[in-house]
Amino acid sequence: MTKFLGALGGFFKRTDYIFWFLTIAASLYGFALIYSVARSADSEKGFLATQILAVALGYICAIIISLMDYNVVCRFWYIFAILGVLALVYTYFFGIEIVGTDDKAWIRIAGRTFQTSELVKIFFIITFSKHLAVLKERNKLKTFVGVMTLCFHALVPIGLIHLMGDDGTALVFGFMFLIILVLINTLKLIVRKKAIKFPRIPLSLQDITAALSIMKLMEKHILQKVNLQKSQ
Repeated sequence: MTKFLGALGGFFKRTDYIFWFLTIAASLYGFALIYSVARSADSEKGFLATQILAVALGYICAIIISLMDYNVVCRFWYIFAILGVLALVYTYFFGIEIVGTDDKAWIRIAGRTFQTSELVKIFFIITFSKHLAVLKERNKLKTFVGVMTLCFHALVPIGLIHLMGDDGTALVFGFMFLIILVLINTLKLIVRKKAIKFPRIPLSLQDITAALSIMKLMEKHILQKVNLQKSQ
């Protein structure tokens, strides 16, 4: 316990406070959107409390995961890859549609609904990171074949999620894929045998993570507001 508390204290000493500010601001913005939707649609107020609890648990899990050695986690990339594909395939065949949505991207566990694509995002980050590391070790990260394998890697979850009708989440996966490639200066357009390299963007990984969080919250809750208005 003492060792864990020491590691936790070291985490907060080394943490990126700008990143935490942007992430918390994005969460508060999401709560405000949910509250405004709940008032305009006269829906259940308990939904906001559930989201606040879920975000709080998410922050706790994020801190715990950040204290883990990612090299050890990436050793089991194949397990995460298999679990991710199986989760999406299962959802495709046995998924359900919940009120306010028009896709079958949810499953029911112990009486509660769960969107498997949210878990697959974590699996995708782990497997994609391992894929990038392997290509870099083999000096194939910036080759045409290497980039094509990365594209295929991303198309697997994007395609499965699209088939479930959840194009909003598929779009988020697409943005994650493109932004990562642009940041590592790998993405190239092969046009008439001429490679056009995207410029490197001077942003940290934390800044991009915060930006993606804001994009995800805006996309998710705006779509939710539209769906709620349609269901009235």
